[in-house]
Amino acid sequence: MLFADYEFGLPLMGMESERGGNIALHWFADCADTDAESWLARHSDGIPAGISTPQSSVSETDYLDRIRQIHEAIRRGDTYQINYTTRLHLQAYGNPVSLYRRLRQPVPYAVLSHLPDEAGQSAWTLCFSPELFLNIASDGIISTEPMKGTAPILGDGQDERRAAELQTDPKNRAENVMIVDLLRNDLGKIAQTGKVCVPEPFKVSRFGSVWQMTSTIRAQALPDTSFADTLRAAFPCGSITGAPKK
Repeated sequence: MLFADYEFGLPLMGMESERGGNIALHWFADCADTDAESWLARHSDGIPAGISTPQSSVSETDYLDRIRQIHEAIRRGDTYQINYTTRLHLQAYGNPVSLYRRLRQPVPYAVLSHLPDEAGQSAWTLCFSPELFLNIASDGIISTEPMKGTAPILGDGQDERRAAELQTDPKNRAENVMIVDLLRNDLGKIAQTGKVCVPEPFKVSRFGSVWQMTSTIRAQALPDTSFADTLRAAFPCGSITGAPKK
């Protein structure tokens, strides 16, 4: 399991980070399976926990201006797709373990981590991701499952219809295909010739209150491909950056 700042991908692509060398990278090479629910129950104190006073890192005016700039870049042909994100700053209260239990959803890649921050102070990371970036099997098969395409689950009797519409919607399919092509190219840098495939495109799955459309990409890595080689080829994930990455 790897914890890496988004900025970790910039030097891998020959770009400079505004944070210089102050980039977090934690690699856990041996992770044991344990009963997560029992552990969480033992370490939760039962005191209410939550978040409050969310504040965006950008103003509404700046946000709309950047969206306009993105539209202009797409019209000029500078890019195909941009995943524009901003930060939300929140106040948290209560035990972090209790907060994690409260926010936890049925997703396959949820993580609760207690690690020191940049200043060496105690810090918690709460992750609720349904998306697989990379899985590297012992036989050299590398898998990635980017997500593009979302629809709400409302419990109004129309959810299955919304799932079917999501799977066939031209716009969502187009976004998904762009990222699939990008990641096929990334894995192709370290794969055997002719050994990159998309065995399961446009799969719609339920995650809590939303439908997500996922495509699976697999590649047979070249002999002696290292973990570092794989990161250089694929990090950061194209579903986070958009296409092209630079």
